[in-house]
Amino acid sequence: MLGLTVAQLRSERGWSQVELATRAGLTQSHIALIERCANPSITTATLAKLATGFGLTGWELLKLAADPPPASPHV
Repeated sequence: MLGLTVAQLRSERGWSQVELATRAGLTQSHIALIERCANPSITTATLAKLATGFGLTGWELLKLAADPPPASPHV
């Protein structure tokens, strides 16, 4: 799931939701909704912003979400 992947990637980098939001050009509340999987539709623009925030392409982020690594104990 994309929300869980976003939360895991953010946590692995030691970033707060505010830090990711700043890097991605989104709001902290939007990041929180995505991580809680409370946002049923994510636009391609939002996906691109998230990916850029992580230094990834949209495709790379989707691939990680489709086949996520095992969750770390900090998420």
